[in-house]
Amino acid sequence: MTPVTRRFKIVLFLIIPVLIITSGVILYLLAGRTAETEVSAEDVQLSIVEVEVLTKHDGIEISGNIEPVASADLAFPIAGYIEKILVSAGDKVSSGETVAILEDSQQRFNLAEVDVEIDTELVSGTQRNLELLDLKRQMKATELEDTRLKSTISGVVTEVYADAGDFVTAQQAGSASDVIVRVIDRSSMMALVEVDELDAPYLSPGQRVEFQFDAYPDLSVSGKVSMIPMEARVTSQGIAVLDTEVVIENPPSEILPFFTFSGEIFLEADEAILLIPVDAVMTRGERTLAFVVVSAEEADAAKAERSAGGGGGSGGGGAPGGGALADIVLPEGIGVLPTPVTVSDFSSTQVQVLSGLKAGEQILVLPPVGGTDAVPDKESGGTNVLELLGLPSGPGGRPPGGGGSGGSGSGSR
Repeated sequence: MTPVTRRFKIVLFLIIPVLIITSGVILYLLAGRTAETEVSAEDVQLSIVEVEVLTKHDGIEISGNIEPVASADLAFPIAGYIEKILVSAGDKVSSGETVAILEDSQQRFNLAEVDVEIDTELVSGTQRNLELLDLKRQMKATELEDTRLKSTISGVVTEVYADAGDFVTAQQAGSASDVIVRVIDRSSMMALVEVDELDAPYLSPGQRVEFQFDAYPDLSVSGKVSMIPMEARVTSQGIAVLDTEVVIENPPSEILPFFTFSGEIFLEADEAILLIPVDAVMTRGERTLAFVVVSAEEADAAKAERSAGGGGGSGGGGAPGGGALADIVLPEGIGVLPTPVTVSDFSSTQVQVLSGLKAGEQILVLPPVGGTDAVPDKESGGTNVLELLGLPSGPGGRPPGGGGSGGSGSGSR
């Protein structure tokens, strides 16, 4: 045997095993890929979710300190010694009620002296003198009245700053040293909050305000916008703001004056929106569908009605004989109805339902199956789960990942 022939036999001997091994690997991989794409009804894991209701609104965040709408620091307009203090902290008082009295002997003497002068003038005086004496008497009567300190508002006494026997000077404008009693009206409280000029066009009196207080973080108190100023104010940072008044009528007893709060002015009425998972809707031709979970009887009735009307498709009952759904995951006795819906983008996992569904309805969610989408995909050769469900198949697919669906009538926010 020549050397050439011997070398050829050796090469042939080496190539044949390599071809056998390579063929086996290819066949194994092809068999595994085929197994991956063959999905039975039992492999489909369906889930049922409820149409979610989300309340949304637009608002302006605020913060500050609450204070009484009305308060009064009461002081005598004349000097003298305090004869009586008639109230204590915590007492309720009415407007016009006397809370303290000065020693008034001098004032009573002055008034009595004028009365004597008037009596004398009535006997032998002139009309002009009587008129002057009458004015004098009014002045002396006012001085006597000034010895009675009266509340100017109805409310609760929060502080008493003096005792009987103390000497007080006449009240000076802006002075707090002469204050004898402080009264506040807790029937309503208010605060001035800064609102940025950019939000000014959206403000209006009467808008709802929700307050949360640092002292009671679990307590939410409702109020409203009571006043919007006619001009803005520039802060030390050069920002134009509106000192907007917000008020709480009949606040809870726990809320004390000057408590710190944060809150929100609601610019619009709350809006309830419906949300469902992205995987709960699919496009079938020009329609966007969701699958509403109903009783098997309802599904069968809808199927019969569609058949009678010449329409194709099946709701897929869950009871025995109700199609593939009974063999997958739906509990016995329930089915699904393909329902046209209009949706728009909301998030990467949810879409907003604009029409077709109601709050509380239960719908079917079709997750990916065997590594492919649960909706037919001609390009990838994915498993047609619709056929497994006993539903009509055809052109269409699930909305793209990231939310939203391109169904008929759908829009974007």
